[in-house]
Amino acid sequence: MTKKILIAMLVFATSLTASFAQVGKKAKNAVMVPVKLSIIDENKTTSAQTAYAVSRAILEGNWERLDGLLDDNYTYTGDGYVFTKDQYIGFMQDMRAAFSNFEMTLEKTIVEDNFVSIRFNSKVINTGKFMGSPANKKNLLVTGIFQRKIENGKVIEAGGYDGQELNWDMRADSAHWNKWFEKEL
Repeated sequence: MTKKILIAMLVFATSLTASFAQVGKKAKNAVMVPVKLSIIDENKTTSAQTAYAVSRAILEGNWERLDGLLDDNYTYTGDGYVFTKDQYIGFMQDMRAAFSNFEMTLEKTIVEDNFVSIRFNSKVINTGKFMGSPANKKNLLVTGIFQRKIENGKVIEAGGYDGQELNWDMRADSAHWNKWFEKEL
């Protein structure tokens, strides 16, 4: 169950202000639950803003917006899963319906060429069935890093770190990241 929750949490994040998001796939059956989102280290690049917009669309349950932000050949790969665009949207709908009371913080954003990596932490309550596991009403704290590759204003692929060549260590704590940002690598 922990791995399944981590997978789901690795693929969503952000909005700059508190808002309300829909839970459920159909608007007429949706329940409004509060979400609290903050970005500590906002990056103003077009690629980062696109990555944030994907997360915002997921959290707000704006599936039409999400569809428009993902390339038609989009793929998500992570933790042994590979999703097409439609599969990913369906997975996000299921995930979003299973968790409520989101409090998400984006701690650090790094943009290198067309790759955006975001380290986050999220507090949620498991209020619905997800990936075969029943709701347990437990408060969960999930931390992780997700990556999105952007081309022509659309996300073409996403997932967790999977051995890509990088010039930073994503496992580092905040103090080390801040030190690296103060000087060149």
